[in-house]
Amino acid sequence: MKNACHTFLIDDDEDDRYIFELAIKDMDQGIIHSSSASGYEALNKIKNEPEFTPDFIFLDLNMPLIGGKECLAEIRKIERLKEVPVYIYSSFLQPPDAEKLRDAGARAYIAKPADIKELARILTRILKINEVDSLYSFEAA
Repeated sequence: MKNACHTFLIDDDEDDRYIFELAIKDMDQGIIHSSSASGYEALNKIKNEPEFTPDFIFLDLNMPLIGGKECLAEIRKIERLKEVPVYIYSSFLQPPDAEKLRDAGARAYIAKPADIKELARILTRILKINEVDSLYSFEAA
């Protein structure tokens, strides 16, 4: 994993943000992690802090005000974030939505696991080698 890897989670569910943070801490104390509780909050942060450029973005789909699909579209309009992998991190994804999200610039879909250790295992694979395979791709949803 590269030095000072920075993950950014956008998720309105406080419990899910907490579990994600625990999984990150379980993996590596050196990972910089930040989160936003809404798409609106995340986009404000991204747009108002030009130095803020995470290495990986994890995005929930079902959020009030600005949902994950809209948030993804806005993220992809920002030049410095065009190459940052965005992983849809959600409980459920309809197969027709998967193709649209991939076309909109999402890298892959990760189903939210209930177990922190499983989430840490998934995140370790993604962060260490930026791996996407059938376990985490849209087809697996």
